[in-house]
Amino acid sequence: MRRDIHSALDGPHPRYGQPVEAVLAVVILLSAIVNSLESMPSLRAQFGDTFLVIEFVIVFFFLCEYLLRIWCAPNRFKYVFSFWGIVDGLSCLPALLFLAPDSQALRLLHLLRLVRQLKLIRIAQASERL
Repeated sequence: MRRDIHSALDGPHPRYGQPVEAVLAVVILLSAIVNSLESMPSLRAQFGDTFLVIEFVIVFFFLCEYLLRIWCAPNRFKYVFSFWGIVDGLSCLPALLFLAPDSQALRLLHLLRLVRQLKLIRIAQASERL
């Protein structure tokens, strides 16, 4: 089961590789769109609560993906400290910290949410393998 999940998350799984890849791409693009829209003060004032809910859902999704990748990795320690493991961790951590109690210092971490867009590179590589 762990091998199948690992294969599906990295793209080469014959049945689930492409659907998982498509879902990841959509969530990453949704995250980029929400980040862009949220940077506009008028939209943030009008849809701030909606953006917050969407951000919680996206963070939950990426956190589940990250935990699944750790769980199914052949060498968990090696994955966590690999380039993609760090990208995956950074895509969750700043958002979780940003959603914590309001602090000006934590607002700087908001910029690190853009790290999620690096995950598109992984999806493109998985597409090439398929």
